[in-house]
Amino acid sequence: MKKSGLPYKLRSKKATTLIELAMLIVVVGVLVTSMSLFVKETVDLWNFVTFRSEIANQGRMALMRMVRDIRKANIISTANTSSLAFTDIDSDSVSYTMDGTNLKRGAEIVAGNVSSLTFGYYSVTNTQLTSVPLTSTDRSGTCRITVQMQIAYGGESLTLRSDAYLRNF
Repeated sequence: MKKSGLPYKLRSKKATTLIELAMLIVVVGVLVTSMSLFVKETVDLWNFVTFRSEIANQGRMALMRMVRDIRKANIISTANTSSLAFTDIDSDSVSYTMDGTNLKRGAEIVAGNVSSLTFGYYSVTNTQLTSVPLTSTDRSGTCRITVQMQIAYGGESLTLRSDAYLRNF
């Protein structure tokens, strides 16, 4: 039996209709969209971890260097909450200040993206000092200096704090 002049085997195969193609495109589009959201979340998490790690490493290195230098202080020439300058036991002049968002050791930039830097000065009795004795001859004076810095990078912020116990005071 032939209908419409085509052999039976050719008539029994179904062709893909336009509606089926449109449905396939919609399903594939939904799958691709859901996969792209998953990939976007993964990339955002990677960026968060990378930025956090970067600022933590940069801040730790700067803080370790500052504490190491402060421990060797011999004569403090400037001591306030935002800057510190001193001469160390090797007679080298060292100063830590903020220049915009850069933490500087003299003219050298130690860390970037620093949003705040605070120094605190404490006596032997662990009392916070409001005025700092500037020479090592005053043994009742500064014994410990705290350094607190906040670094912000890529929308992330990290606060680091450390204490430096002065060797010569």
